[in-house]
This record gives sequence, C-alpha cells and structure tokens, in this order.
Amino acid sequence: PLAQSIPLATLSAILLFVAWHLGDWHEFSRLRQFSMHYRAILLATFLLTVVLDLTVAVQVGLLLACFFFVTRISSLTRIDPIDETEAERRGLPVSSVEAYRVVGSLFFGAVSKLEGLLDSRRRTPPLTVLEMSGLINIDTTGLDALESLHALLAKRGGRLVLCGLQAQPASLIRRSGLADRLGEGGIQPDLDTVARQLLQIDAGIAH
Repeated sequence: PLAQSIPLATLSAILLFVAWHLGDWHEFSRLRQFSMHYRAILLATFLLTVVLDLTVAVQVGLLLACFFFVTRISSLTRIDPIDETEAERRGLPVSSVEAYRVVGSLFFGAVSKLEGLLDSRRRTPPLTVLEMSGLINIDTTGLDALESLHALLAKRGGRLVLCGLQAQPASLIRRSGLADRLGEGGIQPDLDTVARQLLQIDAGIAH
C-alpha cells in the first residue's frame, strides 16, 4: 500500500539508477584491445537491446558472430603451391607432379580456394598432390570439391593423391568412398612416401 504513495517520477529515477549500476560500462574502454569483429558484435547487441529489445539483439548478435566466424576461418584457409626447391628436396619430379599445401578448414566458406585447381583451362599434370597435414577439418562442400577435382583430373588422364590427412578429414574421405575412388596409393601419409612410391614406379618401368 505504501508504494502507491511513491511518485512515478521517483520510481523512474530509482530504475535508472539501478540500470546504470548494473551495466559494466568499464568494458567499453577495453574495446580497443579486441578485433573489429568483436567490437561490432558487442556494440550492435548493446544498441539493439536499448533501441529495440533483448530478443532482437541476441538474434542479430548470433548472426553477426556466425558471419564473422565464417569470414575469419575462410581467411585462414590457404592452398599454396609447394615450390620447386622443396619438391626437388623431397624427391618429387617437378616436370610431372604439381604439389599443393592445404592449410585451415575446407568448408563452404573457403571451398572457392580450390577454384584455381578446378579451372578447365589449367594444364593437367600426370599427378596432383595435396599435402593436407595443416587441414584441420573438411565438410561435405569441401568433399564435393575434392570429388570434382578427382573427376576432372581422371577425365584428362591425371591422378589425385592426398597425403598427411588428419583424423577428421581422413574419416570423412574414407566414409564417403572417395578414398576407394582415388585408387591404390591415393591416400599417403606424407610427401616423402609419395616420392618413394614414384621412384619405385619409375624403377619398375625401367626394368
């Protein structure tokens, strides 16, 4: 009953006082320590909470976090050609072998990095090797890209070899049947093993 005698203006002031002290305003001063992605998520969520409501703010914050995560992981994914010096040091014949090192995550946001190898105008070497010891994971979109690369090379008389697979990529590639379609020797532990196998093949042809 006594609360009915308190003016609404006073209750509003109490509410603002409590809200002000509930906010961790000192966290805003630390924003310069974080990336632009983190700042954008925090500020967007804060402003939407104030202007609209918490439900909308959380939804937009989650979407922004997902978008920036995909962008970040995609930027870390690289497919770089292994230079001739390293290839020769490992015993790979550069005249007939093209080797590439795949690093990061081969997923829907980064699968475009394989487009260069899937270019139909590209010269098709007898053997294309993907060194994947730096590939932490692959999804079905990345798997489809590898399938397309294998099919393109096979159609042109080339061959694809994957080496250095970590647990998750190796498991998905085997369960999908791609390992069987690559044929014997299509999956190798490392580049040195690929080079030794090529030497054995050359020695067998010479005899």
